[in-house]
Amino acid sequence: MILARGFVYLYVLPAVWSLRCYVCDNSANGACGEYFKMYQFKALNCPGSDFKCGKQTQPPLPGGWVGVIRSCYQMNSLPGINESDGCHHWTLPADPDNFTATLCFCSEDMCNRAGVLKPTFHVALVLAISVLMCR
Repeated sequence: MILARGFVYLYVLPAVWSLRCYVCDNSANGACGEYFKMYQFKALNCPGSDFKCGKQTQPPLPGGWVGVIRSCYQMNSLPGINESDGCHHWTLPADPDNFTATLCFCSEDMCNRAGVLKPTFHVALVLAISVLMCR
């Protein structure tokens, strides 16, 4: 039982200290776009503990181009956005151009690679072990 708890703590703690996210913009490299080619990018360590991995997707422009940005997202850096894990529609407040985007946030290493960010197998495993330990 103590060994199992130690495993959970050792597994969870490193993720808290150095979240790693993909950081790219498809205006600079098309491989960062909707069909992400992760083998062309290295995940980078976020600079602090108040970050999540993020993916921003802008609505299609005339001609069909869709802007995609993947990054370490600093919490509380955008006004009026729901920062819980998952995808959220956002409009820049008081913007005369009415800029909108979908921002997706997640809290695991390299989780911003997916088209739709979902909890990973590792989250399910940690939760299952935690439930078993509490019995």
